Amino acid sequence: MKHFIVLTLALVVMVIANCTIDKPLPGAYEMIDRGNKGSVVVKSFPAVKTASFWKTPLAGTETTLLLGETNNIKSYLLLRFTAFDDDIDTMRIAAATINLKQYSSSGNAASFQASIYKITAPWVSGEDEDDWESLVSWETIKNSYDSGTSYGTFTGSPQDTITTVSAAIDTSLVNKWIDSDTNYGILLVADQTDLVTMFYSSENGTSLITLNLIQQNNDATFDTVSVNVYQDASVLQFTSPVAENELQNNPEFLRVGNGSGFSSIIHFDLSSLPSEATIHHALLTMNINKEKSGYAESGILIAASPVLSDTTGLPDDMTLYPLSSSPATYAYGDYDAFSYTTATDMKKMVSFAQAWLWGENSGGIDNLGLVLLPYNAGINVSEINFYSGIGDSTLAPTLRVTYSLPPSSRFSD
Repeated sequence: MKHFIVLTLALVVMVIANCTIDKPLPGAYEMIDRGNKGSVVVKSFPAVKTASFWKTPLAGTETTLLLGETNNIKSYLLLRFTAFDDDIDTMRIAAATINLKQYSSSGNAASFQASIYKITAPWVSGEDEDDWESLVSWETIKNSYDSGTSYGTFTGSPQDTITTVSAAIDTSLVNKWIDSDTNYGILLVADQTDLVTMFYSSENGTSLITLNLIQQNNDATFDTVSVNVYQDASVLQFTSPVAENELQNNPEFLRVGNGSGFSSIIHFDLSSLPSEATIHHALLTMNINKEKSGYAESGILIAASPVLSDTTGLPDDMTLYPLSSSPATYAYGDYDAFSYTTATDMKKMVSFAQAWLWGENSGGIDNLGLVLLPYNAGINVSEINFYSGIGDSTLAPTLRVTYSLPPSSRFSD
């Protein structure tokens, strides 16, 4: 009888245990409040502040060279030849021809003429010549050439395939280079026209610019000598009613330009996100104004770099996240929108959004905005314009964030 009672009680306990709604869970999961198991939320943030500014690109180390003018962007061309053979008879150069590899062009004009002038001083005063290409600008060179004497004329024309284009240069100047220690090269200056020609530079490595010389020997025969370019650079000049490095707040359009050096700043207010949120996805979307995006059909590589510090609010005083570690992808002028969609870029955008959410005091960074800038400023004259949202808020830049919230303990407040 006792055995029967004990067995009956055991069965009753087992039945009650199986009928319990909340079972104890191993690993302390019994502390979870089953009414709040966490959640995944998607939220879009339109830009709350925008700005634009421009800074002249230093293009001397790019793989391309530009010559001509379009869309208020003018490019001069600097060339320097120094590797002359000691055996060349300096008084017997019969002809000299510069050869460039043109690969493309931008603009609507049929042609332009460019005069060849002698450079009379170092490209960048006070700097080692090894740094001239990386530092030269119109400001450093504009007073260092002799515009009174032209040593030749180059004709620029549209080209869509790789073509060798040439220009004869006065042999008297070449003779002076060979027999002088002050050879600073030449500057090509194009007349005003709507055409920019594009060539491969010495940084390209496969299509070097050459100076072909015909030398007359003492026996009246001729030899041909080819000299590779020693230094070359595009020198860009942008004409704008807005001063360089002057911040334009809340413009109608956000411009990014290879030729102008325009960059744009966008700021998203993420303060409404819970501090405990974990961000899994962050998609930036910009709407493109096709009519104002010049020569961008072939694409312009745009990087997105957060502002790390800003002491005065002026572009020159901003410290940006390293360009090499920032997301970068091509925007196209004939597309409707632009976004960073590769897996690598997505991870970087997520890390930026999470860092903004945490803030500098919690291991992140202060949310001072995101700068969209040309990754290869000076490589061509492509320009692209995005809508800022001024006039039509539906076209404003948007950051769509997907985040999750952790489950709450049943003992939490």
